[in-house]
Amino acid sequence: MAMADGRYYLDRCAFRILNSDGSQQNRFDFSINPQSIQEQTQARTAYMNTKDWGTVQNFGMGQKSITISGTTGWQHGLGIDQAWQLKSFLDTYLNNYPTGTEDNHPVLVFDNYTDNYSYKVAISPSGYQFSQDVSQAILVKYTINMIVIGNTDQASASDRTSTLIGRSGEGGMTDGNMSNATSSAIASLRRDIR
Repeated sequence: MAMADGRYYLDRCAFRILNSDGSQQNRFDFSINPQSIQEQTQARTAYMNTKDWGTVQNFGMGQKSITISGTTGWQHGLGIDQAWQLKSFLDTYLNNYPTGTEDNHPVLVFDNYTDNYSYKVAISPSGYQFSQDVSQAILVKYTINMIVIGNTDQASASDRTSTLIGRSGEGGMTDGNMSNATSSAIASLRRDIR
């Protein structure tokens, strides 16, 4: 991770909860950056054995996940308070927004200001963990597992529109990749079935 070296400054990480209109509902700023930030990107690649050798089908980038871990420090007792504030922030988010999509409820954002990126995230099924150890009794350690659901600079699905490519009525392609003639044929088949 980037560190303060006189030329560059160390910026802290943060969590934000944004409403569907983009306004900020709640925020948690880390006093101490996570000691570890791991990003994993899966590939949507399939390999199939064939008679002669094999074939590979690459469908691009798959699910991205981020795991952060660290401690909130001691800070004369304030670090422990901040660990419980972080846990309360995450508990409140999960309990208040249990179902739905980003379009109909607030979304969780992870900001890594040190490395200059922000993602809309969801807490992964493996969740998060807070622990204390007798060897470092005054520190609370955390591990938070997240699934990336999009960049913060991307429009949500409800803000996107459908586009018609070509002229209407002349077999133009739509976002659904279906010409008007094809969609008309499907509509007439549906009427015939009824």
